[in-house]
Amino acid sequence: MPRRPLARTYRPQRFAEVLGQEAPVRALAAASARRELAAAYIFSGTRGIGKTTIARIFAKALNCEKGPAEDCCDACPACRDIAEGRSLDVLEMDAATHTGIDDVRELREAAQYPPSRKGRYRVFIIDEAHQLSQAAWNGLLKILEEPPPWCVFLLCTTEPHKIPATIESRALHFAFKSPSTAEIREHLARIAEREGLEPTGEALDLLAKAAQGSVRDGLSALDQVRALAGKAIDGAAVREALGLVPEEAVRDYVRAVGRGDAAAALAVLDGVEREGHDLRGFAAEALERVRALALAKAVGSRPGAPPIAPDELESFRVEQLVWLGKVLDETEARLRQGGPQRVLLDLATIRMTAMADLTPLEELAQRIGSGPAGRQAPPAPPGPAPASPRRRGGSPGPSAPASPPPKRSAPQAPPDDASLLPRLAEAAAAITGRVGSFLRQAKSARLEADGRLVISIARSRAFWKTRLETPAAREAIVKAAAEVLGGAPPSVEFRLEGETAEPGAARPRNRDALERASRDPIVRELFERFDAVLLGGEALPGPEGPPAPDGPAPEAPR
Repeated sequence: MPRRPLARTYRPQRFAEVLGQEAPVRALAAASARRELAAAYIFSGTRGIGKTTIARIFAKALNCEKGPAEDCCDACPACRDIAEGRSLDVLEMDAATHTGIDDVRELREAAQYPPSRKGRYRVFIIDEAHQLSQAAWNGLLKILEEPPPWCVFLLCTTEPHKIPATIESRALHFAFKSPSTAEIREHLARIAEREGLEPTGEALDLLAKAAQGSVRDGLSALDQVRALAGKAIDGAAVREALGLVPEEAVRDYVRAVGRGDAAAALAVLDGVEREGHDLRGFAAEALERVRALALAKAVGSRPGAPPIAPDELESFRVEQLVWLGKVLDETEARLRQGGPQRVLLDLATIRMTAMADLTPLEELAQRIGSGPAGRQAPPAPPGPAPASPRRRGGSPGPSAPASPPPKRSAPQAPPDDASLLPRLAEAAAAITGRVGSFLRQAKSARLEADGRLVISIARSRAFWKTRLETPAAREAIVKAAAEVLGGAPPSVEFRLEGETAEPGAARPRNRDALERASRDPIVRELFERFDAVLLGGEALPGPEGPPAPDGPAPEAPR
């Protein structure tokens, strides 16, 4: 007789044999014992964790000759018929191949007939239920709304979000969890002992990790390794049978990427490819290694975490590890979709090694924090500007021999007038972006002899003067001036300069269109809500018409 796969040989036949699903099992056992059943149940979870298996055990508990009970006996004819797929009262349909309304119509017709044994139930197990068509769901909805008292529908799915809300609202939903790696390792050790196998601890660790939370995948991996290695199974045999990448290669690759050594990292990829390992699996292992390093760097050692050498951990920064994880995650997803695997990994490797040459964030923060003082140096060498008497507005002769003012060092060596306004606008933009854009509409900026900051605005752009005179804008300008000059000026003044525009010169050429727009309430609301202005810097005219061309009266000189 041919040997059956381990996943089928050791498939649970009773609730007591199920691994890692205590909550759903306890709820289903209680419902069976009390006969308090819903018309439909949804079993969701990842592959290979027992959804369909528990559905069959539940069907046996409902139809067992000693039940309905909390568990089936798995020995009576009813239980054996269900286990071997011969029972007339338990129908199983694979929705991956039977997706249409005709298949559901057959289920509806079968549900109208009572079970073969009085007092029992007809159970309909729909596997991969999320693949049913919309028409099939609509057909199933009718029978779930008015189900016969003997019918129970069990919907198994790995994608519960695809089940319509109208179906889910009429069913009890149990979300199955994946067993832990430790539980799977212990389960594999018990089965290996029963099969007469002798796996090492390293081999069991690798098998449990390769299972990725799926009991069925773990048993299939053990089957595969047994076919290659026989009874004695060690870590090397597991890696060879499953095509696992050596841990040394993963560690060397991550270290090379971390120190920015692209040649060494690419050499590791050459070896991995030469040995025939799956590059997508290698990217996934590298991502897991980066994750372990990031967790150890952020929160320290944790139970069950892989061992990490202190010198390896010290060579990474947290933000660097986060960046590496992001790039590896994107690359692994691309590799899963297909495409040139080596090309994608090479480009990702070069991208990650470039990260090692970037300046750390804390160093950049220190530079920014000490930046204003350092930025005063470049404008200082042009000495004629501070010494120009024309710029100071008065004769500095009597006060020149005296010691400089103790509290105001910036006016001693201010930036020249040509660079003052751009620097003010840049500094103000860093504080409040809008104020920086307002300042760029000004004509010039200069310091008076008494330290006052005077910002000149062309008379044709008088609108921007009102924007800059708001308290919020004035406060931002004072802060920007303090950064640029090394100290806040005693006051900031805004002046209009230039000749008065000729009558009609400031009017747009399409005057009628502008007046119609100014009377449109929607246009006015947009201008007010977003503080918008016309392209030339002028405000939108009021509903009564455009403003006077002369603009605001010039201020008297002080």
